[in-house]
Amino acid sequence: MRKIIVGVLIGAMPLVAAADGAYRDEGEWMIKINTNKLTDKADVYGMLHSSSGGGTLFIRCENNKTEAFLSIDDYLGSGYNTGVTTRIDGGKPIKSSWTMGEGGDAAFAPKAVSFIKSINGKKGLIIGYSPYGKSQVIAEFDLNGIDKVAGEVSAACGWKL
Repeated sequence: MRKIIVGVLIGAMPLVAAADGAYRDEGEWMIKINTNKLTDKADVYGMLHSSSGGGTLFIRCENNKTEAFLSIDDYLGSGYNTGVTTRIDGGKPIKSSWTMGEGGDAAFAPKAVSFIKSINGKKGLIIGYSPYGKSQVIAEFDLNGIDKVAGEVSAACGWKL
């Protein structure tokens, strides 16, 4: 009887760790899934810290809206957009205009679903950006685990990878 109870408790431990609001590791990523109290649908948050200290990459499905953005510990400025350069797996650098967050410390990818699809299955991402009045910062990301995180985000928001 004691073995059965211990087995049941050990088997239930992953369910406790994945409860609402708890982060779990997925490769280099941290992922959190919450149940939206207004819609009863899943809100999924994927978070990946830069290995070079240049910020944190987020991909999420919140209120059935997909977003991908870079959060930094600096100020990008007060405009509407900021220039960002991305490079995936040593490919060609791509310059684009990302929308700035309200506090000036985040930049949102213009087409989040396309951006997530472009990094899915890849190994590395480099993002270059320039904080207000400063030279360019390079943020390097090890994308290990992106397949699982992108899958959770796409499933929650109802689109296919």
